[in-house]
Amino acid sequence: MRLFKPSGKIMEMICSGEKNPLIHYNPLISYEVITGQTKGVDGSFLTGLCSRIEEYYGIGLEKDRLSTNRVSSVFMEAAENCVKHSPNGKDDFAVGIFLGNNGVCYGFQDGGLYFKYPEIKKQYEAKNKITDFDQSHLEDCCQIGVNAYIYPNVDIIEVDNDEGVLYCVQLKDKIIAPVGEDGDKFFFK
Repeated sequence: MRLFKPSGKIMEMICSGEKNPLIHYNPLISYEVITGQTKGVDGSFLTGLCSRIEEYYGIGLEKDRLSTNRVSSVFMEAAENCVKHSPNGKDDFAVGIFLGNNGVCYGFQDGGLYFKYPEIKKQYEAKNKITDFDQSHLEDCCQIGVNAYIYPNVDIIEVDNDEGVLYCVQLKDKIIAPVGEDGDKFFFK
């Protein structure tokens, strides 16, 4: 896997220079690790991701300010799509997490061609409703994921056609509630 990084535009948006960004990659991560379906040390990747975000922003002791629903809606839907649509199966995709003082960016690369198509880039970046679905997954999927979970919960979507990476940006003020507020209750009134 080649390491990938969001565009300068995204990096400037999530990092204003006050704090160096935290960049973390998980190459070839398995879906079982992400969902916590493994036994032993791995635990749940999503729980660790939320903890890492809370720690980075210094809100770890301020219980529940992070909207775990918003974070998990985007992260899990994109990860599940990587698993279901990856040409190499569910054990062959990479995740990049980029934390800056103004926001979080998640990068998803499944090794396929989907995000290399210019029309997909235009559709995702404009958040145009997806109506054409992969017919091989109609039985186990309700076909609303990107429209219902990703689009409404991200501030910016960028697709890198050259590397085949989907980037989803959540600005800090859209995932972390004010002091004294519960993140999920605050953002889902």
